[in-house]
Amino acid sequence: PGVYSMGDANGKYQLRHVANYEAEILAFNLFERFQNSDNKKDILRRRARYDVVPSAVFSNPQIASVGLGRRAIEQADLDLVEAKYYYGYTSKPFAMGYTFGEQKHFVKVKADRKTERIVDVQIVGPQASVLIQIYANLMNSGKYTYEIIEPDIASEETLYERKAYPERYIDPTKPVALNYAMTVHPALSEVATWAASEIDFEEPIRNEEIILDE
Repeated sequence: PGVYSMGDANGKYQLRHVANYEAEILAFNLFERFQNSDNKKDILRRRARYDVVPSAVFSNPQIASVGLGRRAIEQADLDLVEAKYYYGYTSKPFAMGYTFGEQKHFVKVKADRKTERIVDVQIVGPQASVLIQIYANLMNSGKYTYEIIEPDIASEETLYERKAYPERYIDPTKPVALNYAMTVHPALSEVATWAASEIDFEEPIRNEEIILDE
């Protein structure tokens, strides 16, 4: 305790949004979770997950992905089912110059038949960096059992949490589902996701007048 590593320094992912995610977890664990609680055990520490890391390449077209990836999928005991849908099958791309049925850009989704959970998503096409965020949020929510990396090395608080709360549940209908997921940087999805982080249920609702220029 007292020594923390994040971002490029910990050797996991050289992505800005991963470093943001790790910094948010550290700030919460050290300070924020105690603000409205006298008992440290009332509010569990956040833990980092690295099985749902979205990434994007800002090329033309954009490329984005989230999930286990090909190598991890090959090593895992999964009964995969796959679906692929093309930009050219929907209406909006028509205004972008696509022709109906064009199969140039796509979204590919892989799921485990046994659990019915999405395990990997790949997107190639305009705004892929924004579209991938939907899946990152979904895959990060629900029930999750954390992997114990070093079972014999743990503080008293960590041992307590492992025994009392081996699983965590993130309600996909609450702002926490957005706050606890990684958000691709730099992408417009940051605007929508970070808006949820500004919600404070302790603050009274303020009626703000919105004036539109005529």
